[in-house]
Amino acid sequence: MKIKNFQSKIGGEIYYLVGALGDGCLSTEWTVVYIQKCKEWLTEVIIPLLNKCFSKNYKPENLRWQDGAWRLKFKSREIWETLSKLKNQMPPNAKARQFYIRAYWDAEGSCSVNERAKKKPFINFTQKKKASLDNLKIMINGFGIKTGEVRLSDPKKQMWRLWIENQRGIKRFCHVIGSSHPEKRIKLTDLNDLLQTR
Repeated sequence: MKIKNFQSKIGGEIYYLVGALGDGCLSTEWTVVYIQKCKEWLTEVIIPLLNKCFSKNYKPENLRWQDGAWRLKFKSREIWETLSKLKNQMPPNAKARQFYIRAYWDAEGSCSVNERAKKKPFINFTQKKKASLDNLKIMINGFGIKTGEVRLSDPKKQMWRLWIENQRGIKRFCHVIGSSHPEKRIKLTDLNDLLQTR
């Protein structure tokens, strides 16, 4: 199936699986890996979406605990080739970019919570690949959400970070992008509720 036709058939949802690779990889021999400390994100979001987009029947039993995180690891040439091609393309429309950004944040993002949120609210993304965050910044800005520059936050580990620190941008991110992550969705909602009182 051609990529263009495949995208139109399932909509932008497949780009959630692409963005979620921030916490995973496309390994050798058609191996796809998603890694997360939150098991529910894999069982309630990633697995159902894989099954929906590719007509598969993956189950929570496919998960394994390794090196302090849950891993969903499987071999599929069809999924590997599709995600590999889409990973190297800019999502084609606003809906696809929304899914991609949401998944990227669910995989690699965080936000201020509790007392810290009152003093300095923020949403951020962390990655070792600066180019990936540069592209993400362009996509986020396209939704009218102002971000900071991509900065090196940990020179020793070569970790780069992209921040949203203005209240208008945070509120718009919560409203337009949102989260599908079982734990992070609650934190994002709490942060948005806090800002609504200001």
